[in-house]
Amino acid sequence: MESFKASTYGDLKSPPSYPPDADFVLDGLTDKEFLFEKKKTDNYQDQLLIELIPIFRKYDFLPKSAFNSCCNRLLDHIYPKCIKPNAHMNYERKS
Repeated sequence: MESFKASTYGDLKSPPSYPPDADFVLDGLTDKEFLFEKKKTDNYQDQLLIELIPIFRKYDFLPKSAFNSCCNRLLDHIYPKCIKPNAHMNYERKS
């Protein structure tokens, strides 16, 4: 059995210390603003999930691959992969 030296893996680094005050700014947002935006995003995701559950339950006899395929096709249709700049300005919704 070989014995490993402490220098084999290097020295352990201590974690960075962050200021504990609430005015810590990251990307122009304070902690409170960041958490509020995160909560708002999470609420939208939860709301979408709640609305999608009955639809998925209605078609639960289909295999999972069919759901994945349909969801991917829908997302590709709604969010095209290559969006040209100012393309939304030229787009007119047909009613």
